Amino acid sequence: MTRTQHRLRKHEMKEDSFVTFAFRAQEYIQTHQRLLAGVLGALVLVVAGVWFYTSSSRRSQSEGETLLSQAFARVQQNDMVGAAALYQQVQAEHSGTAAAREAVFYLANLQFVQEDWANAIATYESYLSHYSSFDPGRNVAARAAIGDAYQALHDDEQALKSYDQALAITGSDYLRSDIFVAAARSALALKKSEQAVSYADQLFEHEGNSATMTQMRELLALHGIQYLRGF
Repeated sequence: MTRTQHRLRKHEMKEDSFVTFAFRAQEYIQTHQRLLAGVLGALVLVVAGVWFYTSSSRRSQSEGETLLSQAFARVQQNDMVGAAALYQQVQAEHSGTAAAREAVFYLANLQFVQEDWANAIATYESYLSHYSSFDPGRNVAARAAIGDAYQALHDDEQALKSYDQALAITGSDYLRSDIFVAAARSALALKKSEQAVSYADQLFEHEGNSATMTQMRELLALHGIQYLRGF
């Protein structure tokens, strides 16, 4: 075999290999075209689904914010029933949005202001169970409000539990001082004088001789306890 024949033979082999590959590829595509079409279709659906979800979420958030604005306007007009209905509508129709989160918290506040204690407790608990990772400050406020609601219902055992939960997460929160006084009030109602004095000690360590500390001393004095620390 000459060199020219050898080169031609190699060229033919390459062409044969390419032709064989092309035929096999065509055969594979024909055999699996339904599968490939399904895969491509699935990819299209995934992309479309992501776009639709993002678009739908933004629209839901926008609509929820509009309803929240209407609810705030109702509050300013002293239409608490209308405001509560709008907060509930946001929760029902726009769950999973930031607007729904705000609606739960503001509905709880509204119920609290209206002294609807049982519903306020339930709504604050719902907020804490779903959104406790959002804002630590709100968690403290919600726990303290639950304590106040239980105290208003004369359930000082549950009130004290809620106050202790609030104090456990307050850090240097501005509500800490008021919570100490409220917790001491429930402790005294339960005849737990030593625990009440313990709250007084913690308050004094927290802020010394302040207006809130004076309030604590007066509260203890009403129950026959003279708190002399700091004098």
